[in-house]
Amino acid sequence: MRHRTHHHPAGQSGSVSSRVREAGDTERKPGDPPGSWGIEDGPVPDRVVLLHGLAAGRRSMRVIQRALLAQGFQVLNPGYPSLRSPLSELVELLHQKLADEKQVAVRTHFVTYSMGGLLARAYLARYRPSGLGRVVMIAPPNRGSELADLVCRIRLARWVLGPSARELGTARSPETTALLSDIAYPLGIIAGNRFLDPLGWMLIPGANDGRVSVRSTMVPGMTGHAVIPASHHGIVRNRDAVDHVVSFLTRGEFPSLRARGSRCRAASNRDP
Repeated sequence: MRHRTHHHPAGQSGSVSSRVREAGDTERKPGDPPGSWGIEDGPVPDRVVLLHGLAAGRRSMRVIQRALLAQGFQVLNPGYPSLRSPLSELVELLHQKLADEKQVAVRTHFVTYSMGGLLARAYLARYRPSGLGRVVMIAPPNRGSELADLVCRIRLARWVLGPSARELGTARSPETTALLSDIAYPLGIIAGNRFLDPLGWMLIPGANDGRVSVRSTMVPGMTGHAVIPASHHGIVRNRDAVDHVVSFLTRGEFPSLRARGSRCRAASNRDP
């Protein structure tokens, strides 16, 4: 059953000042107070926190960032040391970054890519904001990645990818499992089913994006799930995926099957 929340989209005409700026990307004007977003009038827009994937960097989220700014959202796109720290430490770093941001927002949404989905789950388990809105995960390894299992058997790969890479596998430690919260918020998941190299076809069972299987993206409690023809590396910049993100944040659901060419469905709270 789809979750619906009736509210006005953050980008409704006239509701947001044109001076809303990107966090961390555009320098504030001299004289602006710390954390100022320059909102002069109208309702305070919702905030969206973007979380990139392993070794992807915050630039990987720029296409989504621009689309959300165009809808009138405040956007925070923090980087984090995905190659150097385990999830438990990344949670604390993210918490500090969000605590230091003084932007005003009634509701905070999250949009994540790949490993960023696990970071969001761990963060929300420990520091869930009182005004939590909706969460969209793009290609998240919620059940782990078979490819990560293989890569982490290689010593050099473990050294390059860091401790968090080992937490992306299918056989998680009790400590990693304990970090990840049950889903108790509106969650839309977008998966891809195309791959650019043969590793996905050879190593990952079923439909996959070359890194994560469609089934592995699913998690009990999700609100909606959509599969689009995109690879793991391309999905975060895929126009269809971006449209799905905007739709879920503004309307609480993905575009209908009739309106879009992707395979979308509502998800129950049963174990998928």
